[in-house]
Amino acid sequence: DRRINAAGAISGMVVGLSFTAAYIIGEKFLGTDLKSVFGTWYIAPEGIGTIGCLLNFTTAIIVSRLTAPPSPELQKIVDDLRQPE
Repeated sequence: DRRINAAGAISGMVVGLSFTAAYIIGEKFLGTDLKSVFGTWYIAPEGIGTIGCLLNFTTAIIVSRLTAPPSPELQKIVDDLRQPE
């Protein structure tokens, strides 16, 4: 997305990684019973990264829309990376 800026990217990474790490650490090392929290939607720690990724993208998009867009020069760099001459 050309509109993703630094604040959105960093926020997304922090949210996604924090959620994923907390889930894995809680389930694997602290003995947290997350089955009681999620019920029939229980997700194994090995697969929770998918949800973390979705949280990352969602957070990045929302934060980027609420903050200033990246400079036109940076947007041109992104366009040039996607469609080289």
